[in-house]
Amino acid sequence: MIGTRAVPVAAGAIRHVLMAAPSFDEAPDFRAKIEEVVPNLRIVNAGAVPDELIDIVICDDLCAFDPSGVTNASAFLSLSLGVDRLLAFGIRPHVQIARLLTPEHQWLMREYVADHLLGAQRRSEIAKGQHAERRWECMPPQAPMAGRKAVVMGMGFLGEPTALLLRNFGLIVTGWSRTARPVPGIRCISGSAALSEAVRDADYLISLLPLTNATRRLIGPTLLRSLSSRAMLINASRAGCLDERALASMLREGLLASAVLDVIDEEPLPADSPLWDVPNLLITPHSAAVPRSKAYIPAIVDALGRLIDGRAPAHLVDRARGY
Repeated sequence: MIGTRAVPVAAGAIRHVLMAAPSFDEAPDFRAKIEEVVPNLRIVNAGAVPDELIDIVICDDLCAFDPSGVTNASAFLSLSLGVDRLLAFGIRPHVQIARLLTPEHQWLMREYVADHLLGAQRRSEIAKGQHAERRWECMPPQAPMAGRKAVVMGMGFLGEPTALLLRNFGLIVTGWSRTARPVPGIRCISGSAALSEAVRDADYLISLLPLTNATRRLIGPTLLRSLSSRAMLINASRAGCLDERALASMLREGLLASAVLDVIDEEPLPADSPLWDVPNLLITPHSAAVPRSKAYIPAIVDALGRLIDGRAPAHLVDRARGY
């Protein structure tokens, strides 16, 4: 495979690591801790040294720099799990691209999905409305969430642990991915026909897909109209996987119970966007699974250590697959 081995650094040479991540600008102690652990390393901001002296780039979704001048970098390390925007930069084929994965990503995503499913199940918004009106009104009995059906699209680093959590809530869970692989307690499927069949009687459809040519607008009018009117949709992966207009139309027509979007085609979403007015739609600001800066330190130290030793970092991106 091209680009799976970096060039070892000469003894005593300084490696310059460009931190192109605006969300980390206010965490100087984070940089100091990494420099303390990894020898002969200097973490710099854009413009601190000439681009040709940059050896490694660490960046996130908010990164807007032009990588064309960073001609000698051996690797790009992504703080964001989705790398579609990074791949769009046109980084040279021999340069390694890897994702920096943390346990906090998984915990936070599980909490996000569970929070919205349980909130809908326990009718939290109704209770909040009654509280605001100082009105005591008993709610009718309801069945527990156990036994309902959930389809998780994308059974990777985030999808599998989320699916397992939902199974532990007593849900009947189907996991859909590009290639189905066995996961204990989860019915795993692949292919468009199997997906269309699975969503027909799903109570919850949760998208944790990467954005690739194959998944772009995959959740479109046809798939959405296969859902039951009682179904709830959560998209916490990539906005491009979903047809927002088709979703908004279904919600306005009452053909879908509710939806939660953590990712939007236009971010930040303008105050005058009609999406804010779509009934039964909750929008959160791309914050479903954002780890603290210190949670990244083990993954960054491991990746930098591997690169400095001339080894490939973990979690390399397969450019052909897009993740």
